[in-house]
Amino acid sequence: SNSNNNGSSSTLLLKGEIPDFGSNQNSTKSYQTLYSKYKSATSRFINYMRTHVPNDIIASERSSINFLLSASDWMAQTSHVLVDPNILRDLKLCIRMRSRVAQSMFR
Repeated sequence: SNSNNNGSSSTLLLKGEIPDFGSNQNSTKSYQTLYSKYKSATSRFINYMRTHVPNDIIASERSSINFLLSASDWMAQTSHVLVDPNILRDLKLCIRMRSRVAQSMFR
């Protein structure tokens, strides 16, 4: 089913549109869509990885997403301790969102 508990279509959430909450206009001002949460989590995760790995490890790949493999290898080899343990929550959200989109596109 493509509906959530408030009756709005989940496809609206994926597109980043705010669903209609009825007459309570104040509730839409602070509401974050699933898509905006996913984009924020992705940005936080990427920034964390870029700022906690030495430049010489990822210099040749810094401008693309491909640096993540080198960065994660370096973190594993050096037993990197997460400065922000919440970063794993961001990663999980990114993976879940990408998995759901991929599943919906390739069914």
